Amino acid sequence: MTRIEKTQKISACAETLFNVLKDYEHYALWNPMILHSEENGKGFILKTLTGEENVHTGERIPFAKISHIHENNPFIMEAGETFSIAANCRDTNVTFYAIPRDGNISDEIRRETEIKLKSLKHYAEYIENGGNPEQYSKLQIV
Repeated sequence: MTRIEKTQKISACAETLFNVLKDYEHYALWNPMILHSEENGKGFILKTLTGEENVHTGERIPFAKISHIHENNPFIMEAGETFSIAANCRDTNVTFYAIPRDGNISDEIRRETEIKLKSLKHYAEYIENGGNPEQYSKLQIV
């Protein structure tokens, strides 16, 4: 199966990263591609720049891996992150992967991968350094 992977070193504990990524309700706080999220019973509806998609958690291994099933994303059918602690708890290597719906890795998938990792890095490091999520602005990233 075709998939894209990109790894980013983030100065945050795997626990912090895992908690950010499993919290679909607050994705709109840090991910510039997400405008709003709301629970729908099975998972969450993420309102994006290109429409709405239903997302729910697939595999979840605390502080090691989390996957997300995208039911109606036109580009991605599954995405996820794996974590490995680098030098210490404050440095974690995060590998983001995405499995394209049609088997082709498009420029759109590459762009979304870059944006998500950059946004996650910025937000997780902000939280890890004691930042208040209520005062965070994802506009700093764009």
